[in-house]
Amino acid sequence: MKHLTWILFLVSTVTFAQTDSVIVSGRIRHLTPAMYRQSPQVAISRNNVLQAGRELIRPAQLAADGSFRVSVPLIFPYEEMYFNFNNITTGFLASAGTITIELDADSLFSSTVPFRFKGANAAVNQQYARYKAFEAGYKSKMDSKTLSRQASGMKDKELYSLLMTVNWEALANFMKQERPLPLLNTWLMNVARYNTAAFMYEKATAEFGNISVTLDDSLRPPNDKILTAARANATNRYADMIESKIRNSMTNSQTGGLGVDQLAAILRVYTPDITVTELTRLNEIETKKTARTADIRFFEQLMRRNPDTLSRIINYEAWVNRADKFMVSKDSVMLQYMAAYWFANTLPEFTMATADLLHQYSAPKIRYPLWQASLEELYYIQVKDRDRIEKAIARIKDKRVLTNTEMETGILVTADNLAAAGVILGEVINANRGKVIYLLAWDPNEELGRQMAIEAQRLKNMYNPRDFALIYVSVAAEAMKRFVPEFIARYQLLGDHLLMTDTQYSSALIELQSISTTTAAVIGPTGKFVKRNAPLPDKPAEIDALLKKAVSKK
Repeated sequence: MKHLTWILFLVSTVTFAQTDSVIVSGRIRHLTPAMYRQSPQVAISRNNVLQAGRELIRPAQLAADGSFRVSVPLIFPYEEMYFNFNNITTGFLASAGTITIELDADSLFSSTVPFRFKGANAAVNQQYARYKAFEAGYKSKMDSKTLSRQASGMKDKELYSLLMTVNWEALANFMKQERPLPLLNTWLMNVARYNTAAFMYEKATAEFGNISVTLDDSLRPPNDKILTAARANATNRYADMIESKIRNSMTNSQTGGLGVDQLAAILRVYTPDITVTELTRLNEIETKKTARTADIRFFEQLMRRNPDTLSRIINYEAWVNRADKFMVSKDSVMLQYMAAYWFANTLPEFTMATADLLHQYSAPKIRYPLWQASLEELYYIQVKDRDRIEKAIARIKDKRVLTNTEMETGILVTADNLAAAGVILGEVINANRGKVIYLLAWDPNEELGRQMAIEAQRLKNMYNPRDFALIYVSVAAEAMKRFVPEFIARYQLLGDHLLMTDTQYSSALIELQSISTTTAAVIGPTGKFVKRNAPLPDKPAEIDALLKKAVSKK
């Protein structure tokens, strides 16, 4: 199971045009009441090839007899999925049809292979469970330090050979006691190859190097029908490698961005109130593919009519152009992957309106079915709760002063653009006296801030609301005025939210004694700070120790 997740999407319905699905059902025999209270659900998780850092999770409620049933979408013909229950996890290979997973609670923590599979790929999944049990006890002949040392300075082909040997080592030894089924062999070869690819792409990124063109197909073979966590990770690392080259080229002012013909074509479609004369001039520039100084001024005039929309579309096209320039080999399928990857990984930064705009613009350009379906899945996850989000935002929209206004159940919003930051902060802290408070100041402009805002909900779920309060402080002025409330509603960030102007937020950071724009603090039941610059929400164990310390000072 991969451990790179920063958010677990609980997807209850599928509205995108999925290619297929698998029914995963089963039963946990001898399920005790205590075990049920601890884990009343099982979960099936899977990957999306565009976002290796996320798991898409389908929960399934356990019935009284321990049975469960859930439908899970499939995009690839075969997908590596994970069954999760009570800290027990197993991977399995899913394809269209039905899969049954059974286990006995009595032997859950004592048996090396507690799972029994039936249905699609049953024999393969049962053998995979035995292989993973073998792998868990297998000690590799080469540790990571030795591998890194040997890999240093190696040519691509030599490195590829070394990595494949290391990544294939456990299976090679497993084969001495059991012959793997052909599909299992293909599956594990996929994992070994993509783990190798990820290592090589990361090394190339760190060293500002390139991958040999002759190795490109070996690292990412065409017509591969299996999606694994390793494949998602490797293709993302490939995209990261290209993106690092793009950033470096922009730093060195080698733009390689948009041609004047492309710019003219975009302006022709997305400039409001465009005249016939302006259209004619744009058509001429697009045909000639050249522009004079006067034409550049003309472009700037048109840009001012619709700056937000035009800048986003132009940035997208420029990024794809640069990606094409720096790709290892000219491959239209992988260029479409890069375009889909950019959109999918910038989605969390967008309001729904911007997501709709870029989806409408970019989706028709991504024609490879697997990338297309993967992008559609992530887009609809982003906008699927549109009606609920709009209703939540309507409750606070156009109000200059908000005092514990309920945006949604459990989400209280406070804002006053004219008040001092310390006053607003003090009022919310005083309102929660008697509780231990975890305060998170998060910057919505940064990925770290957005991630930590979501991650903090785990703390909300860990503690009794009578004893614990979660306070969010964020910038929600100007460009962020729509984004922040939408983000709060989309991810249902329960707690007290203080929406501040840029000036107020800067003052709040001074109060919190932080030079970072995303920071945290723990406040005791008496309203006094226990710890400024406290651990961020991705360190729950450290936070728990601080909260206990705060309670002891009550």
